[in-house]
Amino acid sequence: MGIGAVVRKARAVSSARSNGNDLFKASRFSEACLAHGDGLQSDPLNTILLCNRAACRSKMGQWERAIEDCTAALNIRPSCTKARLLRADGNAKVSPKKHDQKGWPIMQAVKFPPVAWHQSSHQMSSLAV
Repeated sequence: MGIGAVVRKARAVSSARSNGNDLFKASRFSEACLAHGDGLQSDPLNTILLCNRAACRSKMGQWERAIEDCTAALNIRPSCTKARLLRADGNAKVSPKKHDQKGWPIMQAVKFPPVAWHQSSHQMSSLAV
């Protein structure tokens, strides 16, 4: 892949992410989901786009599809906290009595400063980055 192709790919991903984030902030979740999906066509291993699309899908109540995106992100980057939080939330919605057994022990091991944990728990509705 030449330098020009790399630059085009980076611009396409950046544009899709920015557009998706703007749409998410405007509560246009379906359109935001499509925008992040467009970016994933250029870079299918982009964990940020996968998590952002999962956040959109969560907002639309598409829990299984959100879980799939989170699992894909975690397969690429197992330490992705955002994907773990979103997947655990989705699993709680799909099966309220069964928690995300894969993600919970790891989340317990993560040492969040009290302020960071407080902020992340209250910002679940604005997870698009």
